[in-house]
Formats: sequence, structure tokens, C-alpha cells
Amino acid sequence: MNPRDCRLLLLKTGFDPTPCNEKAAVLKDWAVRDKTNPEEIGIWSRTFPYAQNTGIRCKFTPFIDVDIEVEEVSKAVEELARETFEEHGTIMVRTGQAPKRAIPLRTDEPFKKLTRSFIPKNGIYNPSKPPKIEILGEGQQCVCFGIHPDTHQRYSWVGGEPGQVPREDLPHVRETDMVAFLDAVEKWLEEEFGWQAEAKRPNKGNGADQGAGSPDWGWLYANIIAGRDLHGSILALAGKMAAQKIEGGAIVNQIRGLMEASTAPHDKRWQERYDAIPRTVAYVQQQEAAKAAATAEPSPAPQPGTNPLDAAHKAFRKWFGSARNMTSMCSTW
Repeated sequence: MNPRDCRLLLLKTGFDPTPCNEKAAVLKDWAVRDKTNPEEIGIWSRTFPYAQNTGIRCKFTPFIDVDIEVEEVSKAVEELARETFEEHGTIMVRTGQAPKRAIPLRTDEPFKKLTRSFIPKNGIYNPSKPPKIEILGEGQQCVCFGIHPDTHQRYSWVGGEPGQVPREDLPHVRETDMVAFLDAVEKWLEEEFGWQAEAKRPNKGNGADQGAGSPDWGWLYANIIAGRDLHGSILALAGKMAAQKIEGGAIVNQIRGLMEASTAPHDKRWQERYDAIPRTVAYVQQQEAAKAAATAEPSPAPQPGTNPLDAAHKAFRKWFGSARNMTSMCSTW
């Protein structure tokens, strides 16, 4: 089925399609525009011939987006979704880059995206892109048909697919349902797999705050003590200390003390982070020095017609008398 026919079928069965280039929606106002219509869909193929993928806007069709690369964990989230919602409607599962998956639902009460990030039991993950589950909502879209840009394979569906299954057959949910679902997932993953929900970092402050930023200090200390996100937490804490102009050796010693008190296993990963503390501190100090140099005000240029030594001469005469001349005295030394 070509993209135009796919989009028309989606519209006919209650969905709100949008043209996509790989994963990106191409309409500038796609997130806020009204629901599309057949005439507009007919124009897209001519206006955006390169947009061969098709997404579904999530305002009234929220998706459970399981962004987890561990098969047994990702599958467990899918099974919990089935247990929770299957009695209320059809469960369809879309796969683009396995074992990640997405499950569409429906709502008549739009809500914004919900996110829950996790830390695996072994603590090894990318802090900038942690394993997470998102409930895509108003302002998001989910690519459902076309070619995945990384696998170069077609998106696939199990249990039916949008268009074949009308939107009205999907389980109806509200925001409170999805918050409860995320809470259940968090409990399940901790009990069965030892995964922990990643705590949300408080207001970062600017490193020297005595007010709004203070919870962030405690959050970073607690992370290091618990062994959570050691690399990111050590880097952030060292940066905050450097911003307060704490001497480098003192920063190293404080962070080493936290690491030695950590309740996490003092294994190879722990040792690597411990050994890297001096390098991390040196790095953040270099960053602070570069910021200070970039913001430093240049020295004022001498005013035309003035001698830069005039101020020195003036001070000399003040202390040694107006009869004395600094230039002539210096020439006799």
C-alpha cells in the first residue's frame, strides 16, 4: 500500500496520520494543527514526495513507547500492558528496532507525554539516553508505517495494525490510568529484574546557589552513595564544586570520600570511576577557567593623550615629594 492510501485508510478508521521523513514529521505545525482531511492527504504526496513514512498523532491515540533494549524486560512491559488493558480493547504491538516496541491506545481526554526512566541492575547504561518508557501524548507522533532509518526494514505489527483495526477498538485510557500503569511497571521491574526508576534531578542551580540549587547537591551525593549514574553524578558534582572555586585537591578528596562510603559493589566499574576522579576534576576546572576567560572584561585602553605611567608618577610624587622625579631617580639606579 502506498503512503497516500495508507494515510487515507488511517483517517477513515479514526486515526490522525501525518507524513514523516524517517522519524521526523515534515509539516511545520503538525503538533498543533487540526485533524487532517482527505484533500490535504492528497496534497502531501506531491508536496513532500520524500516523506514516505507515516506517523499517527498521539493527541487522541496515545502510545506506550517501550524504549528498552533488553528483550526480556521489554517483553515484560508488553505483557503487563496486555494484563492491564487487553480486556478493554485490542492490543496491537508495533516493532521498528527490536526489542523496542510501541502499543497504541485511545483517549478522549488528551494529556501530555509521561516518562519513566530506569537504571538497570548492573548500573551500566548511557545516562544521556537511559532505558525508559514513554506514554506519547498530545504534541507527539509515533511512526507506524514505512522504513525504519536504522534497521532499513519495514515497521511490523503483531495483533493487527491501525487501519485494519479501527481506533474505536483500542483500549480507552485517561492520564490517571497511564500514571498508574507506569507505577505498576516500576514496581514490577524492581521486583523481577532489580531495575530502579531513575530519580528526577532537582533544580540544578548554578553551583553557587544557597537556595534553589541545594536539593541538587543532596541528590548528587545520594546518587554516588547508592552507586547510581556514577559518571554523570561525579561529573556534575565536581562541576558544582569548581563553580564555587573549591580547590581541586579538596574536590578530589570529597568525591573520593563519597565513593569510599558508597553502598554499591566496589567492583571494576566502581574502581574505574574512582580512578577517573582526578581527571574529571581537572576537566571541570579547565571548563570553569575557559568560561571565566570568555566572560572576563578586557582592560580599558589608555585614553588618547595620556601616558600609562602617569598614575605611577603621581603615586611616586605623593610619597617622595613633588620635587623628586621618578624617571631621573630611576636613571641613577
